[in-house]
Amino acid sequence: MGIFNSSWIPAIQGLIGAVVGGLIVAFSAYFLEKIKLKNNESQRREQVYSQLNGRKSLTSQLYKSYFEAFIESKYYYYLGMLPGSDQTTNWLLEKKRSEDLALEKAKSNQSLFETIGLIQILFPSTNELNELIKPILDIDEKFKFTKYLTQEIRDEEQYQDVRYGTNSYQLHSWKVDAIEKLEKTVKIEIENPIDELLDHLKNYIHKQTKTKHNWEFWKR
Repeated sequence: MGIFNSSWIPAIQGLIGAVVGGLIVAFSAYFLEKIKLKNNESQRREQVYSQLNGRKSLTSQLYKSYFEAFIESKYYYYLGMLPGSDQTTNWLLEKKRSEDLALEKAKSNQSLFETIGLIQILFPSTNELNELIKPILDIDEKFKFTKYLTQEIRDEEQYQDVRYGTNSYQLHSWKVDAIEKLEKTVKIEIENPIDELLDHLKNYIHKQTKTKHNWEFWKR
């Protein structure tokens, strides 16, 4: 008589079937969960792309507004130093506006950098991605030129030396020129780098979507 009674065969077959069936269910659940996670990851990438796109216009506008107020405050300050031109009210208003916008700019930058952090998590880390991100993280460094816009007249003692060589027309020309430089800098240092990063993210999302659709086609 064999080790296994023939009556055990159906039970063994049932056990094997149950084990195999359980494994199939487990693997199916695993792959379904993996697909679900991939879909969620794709959705999060699209969301963070949209966040960055929205942040671009807000960041650009805040930098323009903040530094315009800074320039205007300097303009009224030095205009008020000319004989017979009291600009205290205008200077204080622009100074206050600049201070308020500085806080808004700081809050906006925090949200922008959080969005960049999500991009670094959700998208593969490559040299290209890191190079595209760096200029955005360094945007404040690019705007240090504003601190030197009033280089020739910003110090009161130095201003005294050029007081009679400076008039309201020259100050107005300086203000117009400074704001034009500001607008160019915003375009070059904020809008262009963010656009380049957006293009990179969009291309990656497009490739992933195309790969997903091809896989779903062959799955049918």
